[in-house]
Amino acid sequence: ELAMATFFGRRGGHPTTVGCVVADAPPPGVAAALVGGAAPDIEGVGLYVRWSTDDEDELAMGAIEPVGFRATARAIEPQERICGPGRGGALCDAPYCVGVVEVTGEGGVIKTQVADDAYQPNSRCAWRIPARGGRVVLDVARLGLERVRDVVTIYDGGAAPPGFNTLARPPPVDVFGRTNELSRRTRYRMSGTHAPSTPLVFDNDVFVTFESDGIANGPRDGGPAGLEIRWRRDVVDGDLCPEAASCGRNGRCEEGVCVCDPGYYGETCAFDACVGAAVSDLAPSGRIVSSAGVDYPPDMNCEWFLDIPGREGEGIAGIRLRFDRFDIESPEGQAATTDRVAVVRLLGPDQGVPLVAFRRNVQPGLTSSVGVAYNPVTDETSYTFDDGDTVEVLLPEPAPAGETVRLALAFATDANNHGVEYRGFDVTYGVAFDGPAFCDERWPCAEGEVCEDDRCVDEKPRKSKHSRSRRQLRRMKRGVIVAMIVFACVIGLAFCVFGGIYGARVVRTKDELETERVRVVRDQVDSARQWVEDFQAPFCVVAADTFIALGALRPHEALRDGPRDADDDECDKQHTRLEFYDSVDDVERARRGGAVFVFLSHQWLGHAHPDPAGIHYKAMCRALQAVAEDAGVALSAVRAWVDVSSIPQANQATQSLAVASLPTFASCVDYFIVVAPDTEHVTTGCGCDAATYRKRAWCRAEVVACWARRGADRMFVATNRGLRPLFVDTGDGVDTYLEECLEVFAGDLTCCRLQHPDGEPCDKEALVPPFLGLIAELYRDRKQRPEAWEMVSDRVDELFPRTFSYESGGAATTLPLFGDLVEAVTRLVDSESAGDAPPDLVLRGLAPGTTGQRHVAAKAHRGGARSESGRRLASTPTSTTAGPPGRAPALALLRTVSAAHRRAGAASQRASSSELSFNDSSGMATGERTTGTARPGGGVGLAPG
Repeated sequence: ELAMATFFGRRGGHPTTVGCVVADAPPPGVAAALVGGAAPDIEGVGLYVRWSTDDEDELAMGAIEPVGFRATARAIEPQERICGPGRGGALCDAPYCVGVVEVTGEGGVIKTQVADDAYQPNSRCAWRIPARGGRVVLDVARLGLERVRDVVTIYDGGAAPPGFNTLARPPPVDVFGRTNELSRRTRYRMSGTHAPSTPLVFDNDVFVTFESDGIANGPRDGGPAGLEIRWRRDVVDGDLCPEAASCGRNGRCEEGVCVCDPGYYGETCAFDACVGAAVSDLAPSGRIVSSAGVDYPPDMNCEWFLDIPGREGEGIAGIRLRFDRFDIESPEGQAATTDRVAVVRLLGPDQGVPLVAFRRNVQPGLTSSVGVAYNPVTDETSYTFDDGDTVEVLLPEPAPAGETVRLALAFATDANNHGVEYRGFDVTYGVAFDGPAFCDERWPCAEGEVCEDDRCVDEKPRKSKHSRSRRQLRRMKRGVIVAMIVFACVIGLAFCVFGGIYGARVVRTKDELETERVRVVRDQVDSARQWVEDFQAPFCVVAADTFIALGALRPHEALRDGPRDADDDECDKQHTRLEFYDSVDDVERARRGGAVFVFLSHQWLGHAHPDPAGIHYKAMCRALQAVAEDAGVALSAVRAWVDVSSIPQANQATQSLAVASLPTFASCVDYFIVVAPDTEHVTTGCGCDAATYRKRAWCRAEVVACWARRGADRMFVATNRGLRPLFVDTGDGVDTYLEECLEVFAGDLTCCRLQHPDGEPCDKEALVPPFLGLIAELYRDRKQRPEAWEMVSDRVDELFPRTFSYESGGAATTLPLFGDLVEAVTRLVDSESAGDAPPDLVLRGLAPGTTGQRHVAAKAHRGGARSESGRRLASTPTSTTAGPPGRAPALALLRTVSAAHRRAGAASQRASSSELSFNDSSGMATGERTTGTARPGGGVGLAPG
């Protein structure tokens, strides 16, 4: 007979902990044990079983099936066993670590599991190693963990840290930089595969913990998994470092104590990253390095307490900082981070006033700076800085003269800095007095000043003792001046003669350049307006009933070509049809015939496949059924556009033309649906939902293109809870989701995250022509749709920047983006409406934007065929080709091929010998028909395809 005790947390009454105990056990005592408190004093109870649940509905995404668990328990006789390395359990029958182990002897081996292929998921293991008056030495022989998620932590003292093995973990650090007991006891942390190069030495008892999640049970890039530490206990005889070798290669021994090099910590300088608190000497300046150039650990707290001495007659106004390296995690892409460096004025034990905090810069328009200073309480940005810049942090009020000020420099990291290695920071600090500037070897004085008694003073001119030499020098200077005047007169006369000729040429050349610039601006505006009038590539869709019968997302080529051999599955043989529309007029004719067009926009869930688990596909099928019901038509009348099926994946040149038409595709459909159920990216492990979807620049572009032309009436988002309107009016007529999506050019792009390898062009340039065309339409129709133009008119410079920062190979360059093209569009539209000025005249003085020619060159260099290194399916592009007027030959070819494709599909039912096949790479396609023909001179050739 069991009694159930349910305890509720803060999250709206959801049960966070459920415990089952014997019927006569008091539930409050059990609750304390389950959340990490003291175990209840219940005689005969030796085991507690905790069942914890999250706030996700286990039945929301799948078929109804049995859930929960069933377990039995039995008692066994007490066993006095010492399990071997990597084994656990009362009978040592588990081939992996379990619970807390009391190590014995003077040395041994600690292992997380017996085999080295994978450790146990959701592990919580610990080893208590007593020092017994000596030193504990840990030599890490193997470290192979999932980076960031699985962690080894070494704590000071033999007691378990607060919160270990429970759900509720105390926060590592608050906004004031104050740490709790868990942070103060942390000595070292390890994750990934980077093991310390020298043994770790501790002069007290240590408590080693190993914690893993349930996702990956080893390094993501392969290799041996788990932890193996060889430990021993050394006898302390005198100083900690009686020999210089005791400090290793990372420090020196001074008076029996190891003084570590910058970036190294610990009793023997074996720690290559800071953990815990450190106290600096009483000094007006110094240097702090967070880590020795390696990736710093996750979920870490470091504090450096700085005692800054005052001086007579002058109080301390603040502190100066110079970050020679500031490389901490930035909240870019799909990741958010709280990694920061803060400066705190300490007023007493665990009492302080935050002065300023620093984080990586990700603000639009400020990408040239590496860091941002902000108020840690209000989160308001103060200023930005680069590596090598000096920033000054002032106290609220200068300290009294001669008083010592204690400051703390705190470095706090979270647990999500995965995917990229960050080296931390290297900062030099110096006192800032309320008077003359402080100076020493780290802080030299400015030009024209000298350092005297730690103060920068003006350099005093020295009096010469050789007055006769000075008079001779003055006479020599006067002679040189006279000679220079004569020479200047000669040069001036020559300049007057040739200046007129040169000036006339300059004026003529300037006029020619202005004429050419006006022509370029006019061509760019006309090209952009033509861009959105029609497709750059065929609009490929698939009928909704065919799409639902496919069973999964299929690439464009599989739907286009159909089965090519007998091994294709039966689904491919029955449902392998795409419909091609060559122009907007074709779409309108089909719409008048009863067709309903749906644009399905989604974020890829893997690098190799857009939807590995079929989560988005199921949501798309439900959305298409809902559209058919809303429109009152059959599923066969609904036409679906989805990127992987509608955009060619194998041929990059054809793919580029289709990608160039994305805004036009999105603006000509009847329904626009964002497919964003809550799930995870299978490659990165990051969450993917409606919030991460709208951070992507290409996703924002599709949303804005549809809204700009067709409004927001039929725009929806598909989540785990079904369809709902994409935009919600908050009461003042403005939707925050739409406001964020309008910032297309501030969204995340893969090419920018990779820093444009090999000088690859930026996707921002490819988005300029279609969006310039949409701006022209919004401005032209501003009287019919005033609310649409008002959304962008006050934010033109922010939404459509004139320039952008282009980074490649570690170097940043400012390149033109829109230039003055937005103003050029409005001038031309006004001129056409009034008819009072020639178009070229109103465009004078305006600068052109990006030409897109770098995209043309990049595509021509890579070629139209897919290479061996480019087999991965493509969705969000990294570059596109330019649009009109140079698109005519390629577009004409595509339309001819698509028309022939449709005709061949119909003719194949009449004559089996008529066949048209597509080949996406050089050489002939497998199974292509060939016939022998006689040629003059002999020989057999191949019939044309």
